[in-house]
Amino acid sequence: MEMPFIIWTLRRSGGTNLGAALFKASSFSGIQHEPFNGDRVFGYIVQQWKKDKNDDLLRKNIREVLISKPLIKHCFEIMPDALNLILAEESQALGYQHLFLYREYATDRLLSLNYSLQTGVWGKGHASSVSVNKEVFNSEIDVDHLIQHERQCRKKIRLIYDTLLHMEAQPLVLTFENLYRGSYEYSKVLTKHTFSLLGLEREMPSDEKLFTMLRGGGQGTKSKYTSFLNANELIARSKLLGAVGLRKKQEINVNYLRNEKHNIDFRVWQPMQGVLDDEIIISGLFYNNKQDYDYKLKLVKASEEFYLHSSLPSPRFSESYPDSSAASFARFISPSFKKSPFQVYCISGVDKVLLCHADVGGQ
Repeated sequence: MEMPFIIWTLRRSGGTNLGAALFKASSFSGIQHEPFNGDRVFGYIVQQWKKDKNDDLLRKNIREVLISKPLIKHCFEIMPDALNLILAEESQALGYQHLFLYREYATDRLLSLNYSLQTGVWGKGHASSVSVNKEVFNSEIDVDHLIQHERQCRKKIRLIYDTLLHMEAQPLVLTFENLYRGSYEYSKVLTKHTFSLLGLEREMPSDEKLFTMLRGGGQGTKSKYTSFLNANELIARSKLLGAVGLRKKQEINVNYLRNEKHNIDFRVWQPMQGVLDDEIIISGLFYNNKQDYDYKLKLVKASEEFYLHSSLPSPRFSESYPDSSAASFARFISPSFKKSPFQVYCISGVDKVLLCHADVGGQ
């Protein structure tokens, strides 16, 4: 069932293209992005609250905004906690879905944020229309301010996320790294599942549009982010912050089964996060030295079974078997599935070979 949704994000998190695609696919009406910013359509609500600190009036105003169930992309980092929490509570009560989109690592976001704050360039449109004074690069970054800002952002995202969990919401979570830095197949699985979870299957992007969305590149200004005098200091200190993690890391213990009849190289790598908290995605390698080997990989668990996406490009693995065309297409990846013990089988014609048993746990 299609639902209205809020994208909870931070500035310079790289979600503009995905957010625009989700808004376009939905039958609910979109409004101006970051509508509660001071210069935006609902900025007056925040200004009024800052003036009188009236939480009841703030709740009333937000309820009126949400009653028509508009789609919202919300940069929570620059908003007071009172607004963020009331927005979470009221939207959850009205049946909204919640999508968190953030960067796990702060370095690139803070470099990008500093560049935008100093130059006024906030997107591809600005990059071509705003004239940047080169003298700005002779200034120093306020590193202390940006590091403290990142720490506050992490407190805010945890507060909102935990508040929604307490209300028994099931937030969706995507990170910049998973969408744009992981393997393309992983990014594709995450994006398609997000469309499905929001009830937007009928408007699923084509493979061509997905590739443009996920690998189309940024605004073309990244090379300038480190041009400021003390950029190296910001890089070093931001790396010390480590990663943001809203969810527990999952691990799988795999018991491989070897069958002497088959010359198989099979590996399951550690699981990747799904969009939902209780979901994972697995990937790995399957290789059989029979050049004409026609097979499918099936994952079986207590409540369901499905085929894995196999025969994906594996250029590094193929170096071990330079004379084998099959070794060049040995990777596989699964759809998102609820974490639980599972088995993987290789199926070829009437032949069915059990490859592994696996248990899933968390840290």
